[in-house]
Amino acid sequence: AGNTEVKAGLWVENVGDIMFSRFQLIGMGTDLLVTPGNGQSVTSLWLETGFLDTAYRGAEFTSNRRYATVTAGLAIFKDDSLLFPPGTRFSYSTYGWNLISAVVEGASGEDFLAYMSRHVIRPLGLRHTAPDRADSVIPERTTFYEADSTGTIAVAPTVDNSYKWAGGGFLSTAEDLVRFGSAHLKPGWLSAPSLDLLFTPQHTTDGRATEYGVGWFVATDSLGHRIVYHGGGSVGGTTGFIVDRDAGIVFAVVTNLTNAPLGPAWRVREMFEKSGR
Repeated sequence: AGNTEVKAGLWVENVGDIMFSRFQLIGMGTDLLVTPGNGQSVTSLWLETGFLDTAYRGAEFTSNRRYATVTAGLAIFKDDSLLFPPGTRFSYSTYGWNLISAVVEGASGEDFLAYMSRHVIRPLGLRHTAPDRADSVIPERTTFYEADSTGTIAVAPTVDNSYKWAGGGFLSTAEDLVRFGSAHLKPGWLSAPSLDLLFTPQHTTDGRATEYGVGWFVATDSLGHRIVYHGGGSVGGTTGFIVDRDAGIVFAVVTNLTNAPLGPAWRVREMFEKSGR
């Protein structure tokens, strides 16, 4: 279409503690109740060393159903079979973040979106970050696109991400992602012990290190720098996000295209890397 505009945002910049309450999951018929308790720790039930299937099933990824609460959205996967016993292997799961959002609500007694606004979005000045409410008019929200096998671009189907606010339900910009990443470069917004927790690879029960900390993939680049990173794909969007902890560089790229090829964008980061040799 002549008015199709696929955008990419790119931003590179130099540049409250996390309280992981212990909790229990209690199955109650078709409901899942999350309450503070003396069960397993959040990190052991996080599902990064976890047990739920990482893949969406059927039409889950393109769901346009509205879920009124975080716990209502857990019904999508609460009866799914386990991939393996908890802690024995690593498998990233978007639905693990759904579970964590319910834990946040249970531990804080506060709605997850309100909690995010009060403890993350406003303190860090993320002025262009907000939940992607399908039933609301959001100023400057872009049009989302997808491409078929021939490369023809069309408007992506409308989806409702209310079932996974924590797993991919927020709108943001490259600039705001860099602000968020910059807050992880040194203690301040988070304490040093909290940052260590986030950036320390988790281990399986037999002692093997995984490639994932808490919310971040953990690696070392070709310069020997400690980097943490994450990517994300949604209906009509693709994002890449890297924090170089040693160089103090935060790199973020966002697009409004499903499965967008981000390879060319990574060359920008390579330019920064080469300049530091």
